[in-house]
Amino acid sequence: MKRLADALKSGQKIEAIKSYREATGLGLKEAKDAVEALHADLHAKYPDEYPEPSKSVGCGSSAALIALAAGALYWISQLPV
Repeated sequence: MKRLADALKSGQKIEAIKSYREATGLGLKEAKDAVEALHADLHAKYPDEYPEPSKSVGCGSSAALIALAAGALYWISQLPV
């Protein structure tokens, strides 16, 4: 569980979930939900030690943004000079 706390302190949620699964034997979904709840609770009690849970952008959003940027660059390159 020390590995879990250290991972949460450093913002490594995936590592924390792995540690929780190893310690409890729970499935991925259950471990993820438990770690997120634990992190939210620890952040509320110790905001300086445990950073705010990240609101990361998923892979689909990143891929869409890259495709949009590539399309815009292509469109700009086709404009007459």
